[in-house]
Amino acid sequence: MNVDAMGRRLRAGEREEILDEMSVPLAMPRKLSHNTTDTTDDGSRVVGEKVLARGDWLELSQRTYVDPDGVNRVWEGCSRLGRAPGSRVDNVMVIAWYRRMLHYDCVVLVKQFRPALNAHTIEVPSGLVLENETPEQSAERELLECTGFLGTSRKVGPVLAADPSMSGSALRIVTVEVNGDEPGNNFINARAAGERHKVPILVPVSELLEKLRAFAQAGFIIDSRIDAFAIGLVMGNSGRKVKKSAPPV
Repeated sequence: MNVDAMGRRLRAGEREEILDEMSVPLAMPRKLSHNTTDTTDDGSRVVGEKVLARGDWLELSQRTYVDPDGVNRVWEGCSRLGRAPGSRVDNVMVIAWYRRMLHYDCVVLVKQFRPALNAHTIEVPSGLVLENETPEQSAERELLECTGFLGTSRKVGPVLAADPSMSGSALRIVTVEVNGDEPGNNFINARAAGERHKVPILVPVSELLEKLRAFAQAGFIIDSRIDAFAIGLVMGNSGRKVKKSAPPV
């Protein structure tokens, strides 16, 4: 069964199951149990580091840190070696909205082989931030290199952890808009794959989660961040529908 057929099956019979699995109370408590004004200063700190291995792009190190109870502990993790001097982030993740007259709004995805997973993945365009680049410039360059689309950055998110349990890598999510009616953007550019061998894919926003589930069933590994984004879209839409249909109090 191909991806499109799987997507149709999901739309026909499994959408309600997805919503049921993700359903959450719509009424949030007035006061959270945790004090959201707490600072990060609980005494935890790194007090030593030993490099275990170093390659061309990554470094594996063993860090000694003090936990909130004052106990020394050891943790192993990796870091990127290509972070630009003075930068707080290694890379950007691009949420690209493809908009074209009389067409559904789409999210731009890429398919590629990831040696670390020994599998093909479904992701959004992403890549390293080069020296002297702003997050916006990096996002627009990566989008062009990955897909051939020319886009305009609209919003830059805060500094986020990429994989905090294993890596010191940090990123920013940049929202980019692609005008599909502009010359060069009204078709998927095959030249974009180039040496990177990345295949661009356009998926309608309303079908994003269903398509990702179908790709997963077909054997692809889905980037957790775009999957979480798709779940958020479905939950947000479901919440609005329930709120509109609720009787007046």
